[in-house]
Amino acid sequence: METKRITKDELLKVVARLVGPIEPIGDTPYDREAKENLRVLTDFMKDLHIVVDKIATDHKDSPYMSEKEVGLLANEYLNWLGI
Repeated sequence: METKRITKDELLKVVARLVGPIEPIGDTPYDREAKENLRVLTDFMKDLHIVVDKIATDHKDSPYMSEKEVGLLANEYLNWLGI
C-alpha cells in the first residue's frame, strides 16, 4: 500500500494556516502579529535549512548511489539558495 504524499501547494497552505498572516497591511496591531508570525516562520525555515545542510554534507559523497542522490539533491537546493 502506497502512502499518499502531500503536495507542495497543500503543504504551503497548511503552513500558512498554522503560522498565520505574515504580510503587513499598515495597521499597527495587525502588523505586530504579522511580524511575530514571520519570525516563527523564518525560525522554522532556518531549522529546515540546517537539516538539509546536514543531509548534503553527510551524503553527497556517499559511495551508495541512493544515498548520494539524496545528498546531491539537498546540495542542489543549497546551491540554489546561494549557500
